[in-house]
Amino acid sequence: MTVDFPVVEAREGKARFFIPDPKLFGEAGRLPPSRAPVFYNPRMSLNRDLAVLFLKAYQIKAGRALKVCEPMAGCGVRGLRFALEVDGLERIVLNDLSRRAYELAKLNVKHNGLEGLISVENEDAHKLLCRYSSPRQRLDYVDLDPFGSPSPFLDSALRAVRSGGVLALTATDTAPLSGLHVKACMRKYLGKPLRVSYWREIAVRLLIGAALLSALRHDLAVNPLFSYGVGHYVRAYVEVSRGAKEADKHLDYMGFILHCRSCLRREVKRGLTPFLPDRCGSCGSRLDYAGPLWLGRLVDKGFCEEMLRQVEGSILENVKSAAKLIVRLIDEADAPLTYYVSDEVCERLKVPIPPINDIVSELNFRGYLSTRTHFHDRGFKTEASSETVLEVIRKIVEEKKA
Repeated sequence: MTVDFPVVEAREGKARFFIPDPKLFGEAGRLPPSRAPVFYNPRMSLNRDLAVLFLKAYQIKAGRALKVCEPMAGCGVRGLRFALEVDGLERIVLNDLSRRAYELAKLNVKHNGLEGLISVENEDAHKLLCRYSSPRQRLDYVDLDPFGSPSPFLDSALRAVRSGGVLALTATDTAPLSGLHVKACMRKYLGKPLRVSYWREIAVRLLIGAALLSALRHDLAVNPLFSYGVGHYVRAYVEVSRGAKEADKHLDYMGFILHCRSCLRREVKRGLTPFLPDRCGSCGSRLDYAGPLWLGRLVDKGFCEEMLRQVEGSILENVKSAAKLIVRLIDEADAPLTYYVSDEVCERLKVPIPPINDIVSELNFRGYLSTRTHFHDRGFKTEASSETVLEVIRKIVEEKKA
């Protein structure tokens, strides 16, 4: 099989595969995904490293041969890596609506000698997923990694996942999720964003919340095993469970986060229809809010620990970054919602920025559960009030002056 555009061989993990020639379709040898005839983004190699580690850990948890599907596969690199790097897979279905992507993915499957494990389809993603929506046809793992928002595909994907299976979601439309385009976010994720320093956490929670709201309509529930936000995207892996009773329980995990821009106070209101006060209980200023969104834990700590064990012996492009991210997620697994960014707090106080570890240590010394967060290099989570956070930073800065 051949393709009608020039290609070069690339390598990632254990996979060797063909991609559109960056010299012809990119700038300075780089390949902007939107310009290439087939989608491939080398900047997402960490995303794919973590997906490999996740699927390894999930196969151990499930204890069975897994059926895997990637409805928008592009050149197929993620599926190739799954086939070459994850044991215990029964079948992998790669799909792309683009005829060129379909042909390139088929070429890459043949190039790696994986025709017996991987099948490649050329269909609309909704149509493909509907084929797997009946009870005995459902899949163990579906990976939605589109260019932009996964929201249009949530209903089809959720119906195609078996009970106890996993739906993995990537959202790269961070402009709406970060609060730059509020109405676009509300259309796509059924929740209002917030333009605040901890927007990445809001974005992850909006993504999981949108998945749960879609699931509830089908008497399904979702529970995140692993989720994070780095760079230009957010990612969530949610375990799907079936049944109205389970779905009803998960209604309590939805709610709103209230934010005061004057004193940085945050407040959580649970439920889809709670009373939302419009004034801050601390300073009386007007409150803003995000939601409805997911208020539960973002990761399963035990599952993350299994992922960390899988790092050893894995062929990853970003070994140190992957391990560091998982360790940080384990550390913040039980931490309170939202985080503070030291730059923002210090700018408000008009003081120099102290070391982030000094802030976390002082808060923990005072008895407040506190930890650094993966969402921001200078971010920290704490159960202390905003007033206490400001007071602690003032104290640290004054002591360093003395």
